[in-house]
Amino acid sequence: MSHQDELNLDVRPRIDTRKEQRVVFRLWPFTACCIFLTACSHEPTTVQARQDLPTSIPNLSDYDDVTRQSMELACIGDKTRGPVPYGACLDQQIASLQRSSGIPKLTGYDDVTRQSMELACIGDKTRGPVPYGACLNHQIASLQHSPGIPKLSGYDDVTRQSMELACIGDKTKGPAPYAACLRMQIESLGTSTRPQ
Repeated sequence: MSHQDELNLDVRPRIDTRKEQRVVFRLWPFTACCIFLTACSHEPTTVQARQDLPTSIPNLSDYDDVTRQSMELACIGDKTRGPVPYGACLDQQIASLQRSSGIPKLTGYDDVTRQSMELACIGDKTRGPVPYGACLNHQIASLQHSPGIPKLSGYDDVTRQSMELACIGDKTKGPAPYAACLRMQIESLGTSTRPQ
């Protein structure tokens, strides 16, 4: 084999490789377009498949936050057993609400009164919105026979905190017992230390 033949052999593969590269570059836009169209054509199928997946858990988005939280708390045990028991529990909570007036709004009460009612009914809240609503209605009714929680803003911080701590147990029973306890603490202070 001559020296010229060896040179020709060395050049030919390089020329072929460059031609292949040019072909690949020319075909790349077409290939990318095909990939894009294929992905787009399969996307609706994926979305449709997700929509068609069976579910037994009812949607609670139409309920207010407090009602939804109470239902979820009541069914927390069933939630740990899987979506079917959890969904069945939520369905029971929804059905019971249809025979109830629901949870009363507490926005018209001051913070301390509202907190005391919520604390008194925290156990019923974990049983569902119907028991929770019944407990709150009972607390509201008890307030009608009470002058309400006395204001402690006229006392210094230490005195006020001491009275609140002394009555913390009654606060968890509701605003009426809490108010009675605070009034007793005020009376025990005597007239000389009452705010002017």
